[in-house]
Amino acid sequence: MGKYESEEVQAVIKSRQTLLIEEMKPNSLVLEEAMTRLLVVMHTYDLEVPRVAHGVFLNISTGFNLTRRHCVAISEYGSKSGYHALAVEWVQFAQELKEETTRQEEDEMETLVERVVLQVMNYFELLSSKPSETISAILLRTIMNTV
Repeated sequence: MGKYESEEVQAVIKSRQTLLIEEMKPNSLVLEEAMTRLLVVMHTYDLEVPRVAHGVFLNISTGFNLTRRHCVAISEYGSKSGYHALAVEWVQFAQELKEETTRQEEDEMETLVERVVLQVMNYFELLSSKPSETISAILLRTIMNTV
């Protein structure tokens, strides 16, 4: 009976730990707010994407590095939020990062990158009036050359 009570107590503890972990996970609103603030700070203080991605602020290293997926997510959010130049920088940096990934992860990453490129291209297409060599064509060529 003692062992049974111990297992029961452990099960309760484990379920409460799981609930706490779930409560601590940021929801989409928190992530959007964090990305907005990051992009505003980067834009305001002209911070470089590689340094931010490697966790370096004011020449102090935080020891935290963003993954390709993080960089593409920031890029995608930036393109939706009007930070098109930063979106391009983030997606270019994501392409430069070398990580061990599965084929499925590579396919997902490629889809995300294409979505960011299309969003930014659509924005620049609105600004461009030259039908032959649009800004978006130049942008696409620039981004794809970094792959």
